[in-house]
Amino acid sequence: MKEDIWSKFYECDCGAEAVALSKEDNDGYVYLAFFNQSLHSVNALTLKERLRSIWQIITKGTVWNDMVILNPKVAKDLGEDLIKWSKTKEK
Repeated sequence: MKEDIWSKFYECDCGAEAVALSKEDNDGYVYLAFFNQSLHSVNALTLKERLRSIWQIITKGTVWNDMVILNPKVAKDLGEDLIKWSKTKEK
């Protein structure tokens, strides 16, 4: 049976960092992965930065620096806080 997985990539305005948000419908948890460089701007990376990313994959098995796994209640609280705080800045 195919799992329903959705994900979205959010780049920092500076273009150097990013957050990937993903969720698998079967477990209800929300996954946040934090990246040093945007994977969408690979052409902007120097050879040294690319090699550093490759080394991280080889040694740690991942591209991201850190990952946070949120249970459904905490994910909902985070979403509500983000909405609330973003509205206060719009005024």
